[in-house]
Amino acid sequence: AAILPGKDEIQVATIEHHEAFAPLLARVAALADRLAALRVDTVGAAHDAGAPLHDGLRTAGWVAHRTRCRTGRAHADLHHARVLRRLPVTAAAFRAGRIGRDHVAALAALHRGPLAPLLERDEWFLVAVAESCPFRELGEVLARWRLAADPDGPAPPAEGPTVRQRPTVAGVVDGVHRTGTQPGPGVAR
Repeated sequence: AAILPGKDEIQVATIEHHEAFAPLLARVAALADRLAALRVDTVGAAHDAGAPLHDGLRTAGWVAHRTRCRTGRAHADLHHARVLRRLPVTAAAFRAGRIGRDHVAALAALHRGPLAPLLERDEWFLVAVAESCPFRELGEVLARWRLAADPDGPAPPAEGPTVRQRPTVAGVVDGVHRTGTQPGPGVAR
């Protein structure tokens, strides 16, 4: 049984028609995402209030102990709480259940070093993409965004230089942002 806003109780085993599962699963996922956002906000607030220090623990260890989760998840919650303070559009979408923990993790991973202010600048666009496409496509868009934001990118592999490609947004089809690539400057087609 699962409790959803507006419903007393839903007995999943009693659902007879396969088409009823898709909207139910979407509602459950959005509710789970909203609860995940509340958890991240609570971890951040507990850290700021110094609650873990009263038990003689660091925040991640305290969260892991109190919630019976892996310490790695507790570290991720604390990291996401810190990053979401700098990414208000992402935070709002997460709290509303329009994006999930995986989306937040993907965006938070880019909020480092020289990319951080660029992500803050382009956040509205990237969240709109996250809200409108499958997660796999978001990963592709974020990879292209990172390349555009940092055209020098990471150092080339030891085998030698690679051909750089410049990302382009080819348009929006049915609400989904489609992207493509063009050869970078000085690269023959």
